[in-house]
Amino acid sequence: MRRQQQSKPMRRCIACYTSYPQNELQRFTLVDGEIVPDTDGKNDGRGFYLCKKRECLDVAIKKKAFNRICKKNVDPDTIRQVVEKVLDNTKEAQ
Repeated sequence: MRRQQQSKPMRRCIACYTSYPQNELQRFTLVDGEIVPDTDGKNDGRGFYLCKKRECLDVAIKKKAFNRICKKNVDPDTIRQVVEKVLDNTKEAQ
């Protein structure tokens, strides 16, 4: 009997709406009203994913994607600081 090939979970970027394997995107969650990176994938709450590209960050801020998903107004400068810090750390790891 043939074993079924396991597929990787797919997730969609909130900016470009492109689906990628889950491990190729960065997950964020809303914790106590603050957007925080979820590096190990174990934070509680609704998670949302963003490509590891600055272009997608710019598009997400322009489209107010973080506000839509978090269902609250989030300061764009705060978003940019948090996300860019994570993007810089992932580039160093690569």
